[in-house]
Amino acid sequence: MKRRLCTFLAAALCATCLTTTALAGDDSLHTDYVTITEDGFVADVFDGVPAIYNLTTGSPDCLEYVQRYYREIYDLELQAVGHNIWVTNDDTWYFERTDTPQTGDIGYATAEERERGCGHYVLCKEVDESAGTITLIEQNWIWNGQAGVNRTIPLDSCYTFYTLTSNDGSRPEAHEPSQEEVYDDEQRATTGAMPSAPVSAAAETAVLSTAADVLGAGSLTGTVSDWAQSAVQRAKQWGILAGTSLNANAAITRGQFAQLLVNTAYGLGAWLDLSQPQTEAARLQLMMGDDLGNFNADGTLTREMAAVVLTRLWQLTGDSLAADESVLCRYSDMDAISAWAREGTAITTAAGLMSGTGTGFSPAGNLTCEQAVALLARLFAARTYNTL
Repeated sequence: MKRRLCTFLAAALCATCLTTTALAGDDSLHTDYVTITEDGFVADVFDGVPAIYNLTTGSPDCLEYVQRYYREIYDLELQAVGHNIWVTNDDTWYFERTDTPQTGDIGYATAEERERGCGHYVLCKEVDESAGTITLIEQNWIWNGQAGVNRTIPLDSCYTFYTLTSNDGSRPEAHEPSQEEVYDDEQRATTGAMPSAPVSAAAETAVLSTAADVLGAGSLTGTVSDWAQSAVQRAKQWGILAGTSLNANAAITRGQFAQLLVNTAYGLGAWLDLSQPQTEAARLQLMMGDDLGNFNADGTLTREMAAVVLTRLWQLTGDSLAADESVLCRYSDMDAISAWAREGTAITTAAGLMSGTGTGFSPAGNLTCEQAVALLARLFAARTYNTL
C-alpha cells in the first residue's frame, strides 16, 4: 500500500502546542529531543510508519498519524471526535476503553484533562508495567524547534487509552510492509525527510453519514461568489445544506443557520434529531434563545454571533483552541467587537475559520447564506481532515 499524507487545514494544531514547563495534567517523565532541519522531518518511526515533524506548520497533526498508522498496518479507516473513536470501513472492529494499554493502542486527552490549549491523540509505542510507564509516539510534538520523541508518561496519566477489538475479543492481523514501503522507510531514515506526497483521494472524500441521507440534499440558489464556490460544493457533498432552501446572497436567519449547524454536527458524529434543529442547537448549547425562551428564528445572525457559535461547535466536537485575543489587533474595528464575542472571534480567527471583510471584522454585520455555508464547510474540513 502506498503511503499518502493528507494536507490539512493548518489551524487544526492539535499536537504542536509548545510548552516551556511540563504542566501537571500532561506530565512527561522523559523525552528525547532531535533537532528538526526541515518541514517533513522524520524523527520517529513505529511499525514502519513514520511520524512527521515540521518547522513551520502544524499539519499533519496528531490524529492524522493515528489514522495513517491504522490504515497502513490494518487497512482500517478511523474517525475520531474527542474520546469517541470508531472504524468507518469495517463494522467488525471497534475501540473500547482499556486500563491496561498495549502496543498500538490509542490515547486521548482533552485540553482540560491535559491542562493545555488543545486536545491530543497519541499511540502507545511501548508499555513497561514494572516501571509503570508508557512510551508514546506522537506526531508534530515539538519543543523549541526540536522533535520530541520517545516521550514517557505514567500509566495513570491524564490520557484515556482505547484498544481495537471485536465481539469475539480478537484483533485484526497486521500486514507486512511492501518492498516499496520498506524502501521509502530506508530513504527517510537516511535523509531524515519525508518525500512530498499527494492527498489521498479516499481520505479527502471520505465522510460519515450525512444529514442529506436523512433530509435530502437542500439547495443554494442565486450567484455564488468565486471565493465560496469550492466550499459550497463540498458543503453539498457533506450534507451541510440538507433540508434547506437558501439564497446565496441573502442574510441568513437564525433558524436557517441552526439547520446548517446541526447538519454539520450530525456529520461530525453528534447524536441529534435533525428534524428539530432549533431545539437541538439549544440542547447542545450551540445557539440559545433569549431570557423568555424565544429562539428568534427569523432574526438575522451577525458575524460576531457566528464566531461564538463556531467556537462552541469546535469545542463540542473534540477539543478547544487557546484564545489569544492579540490576534484581534489585525482588525481596525476590534474595539467594536462585543466583550462576550471577543474570545470566540479570536479563536475563529486564529483557526483560520473567519477573517476580515476588508474594512475590519465588521462584528455587527449580517452573515450571508453563502458565508454561513462556507464557514461551516471550513470547520467540517478541519474536523475531518479534508481540503476545500
